[in-house]
Amino acid sequence: MAFPNLKPTTRPISIRFPEYVIDAVKEKANQMGVPYQALIKETIAKAFVGDSER
Repeated sequence: MAFPNLKPTTRPISIRFPEYVIDAVKEKANQMGVPYQALIKETIAKAFVGDSER
């Protein structure tokens, strides 16, 4: 049986960024109309996993 709508398992991590980086990410995310944490997650995933493996 297949469950195509299930999301992959995730787990929280803690990472520290300088305030200016967080501010820049929040500004860009706001311009794009997306949550800033989602933008960070998507950017990291694209950089290290690529689009074809997700």
